[in-house]
Amino acid sequence: MRLLLLFLLVVTTASSLTIWATPELEIILNQVSLMRKAIKDNNINLLHQLIQFEQDFVSFLKNHKVSDVLLEKEETMPNGEIRGIAKIWAASPHQEPKTSSWIFVLSPSASSPTGLVFTKIMLCDAGCVMI
Repeated sequence: MRLLLLFLLVVTTASSLTIWATPELEIILNQVSLMRKAIKDNNINLLHQLIQFEQDFVSFLKNHKVSDVLLEKEETMPNGEIRGIAKIWAASPHQEPKTSSWIFVLSPSASSPTGLVFTKIMLCDAGCVMI
């Protein structure tokens, strides 16, 4: 019986450490990667599961190839939201990559394949301020 309890304690601790060890940047990169795939495959249902109402960013992804993302600032809220500012290097066809800063909120969502949905993401030209 003690061995079973010890095993459960180790498994529970390890699984919770795995969740906390996942960097927010990896979560964001995964979300953006799935959004790009949904756009490429014209999978509107998947796209709407990953992002709500923010057509500017969807248009940006359609017209640019993202080469790098730098998470400048992030904050994980008690309710599971991830808020932050990301710098994105992206290029239009036949152009060099340029940087732009985006402010975002990722919120928990049971209907999203990642468990999160962008509820806000917008370009901030003249300096970003956390929401």
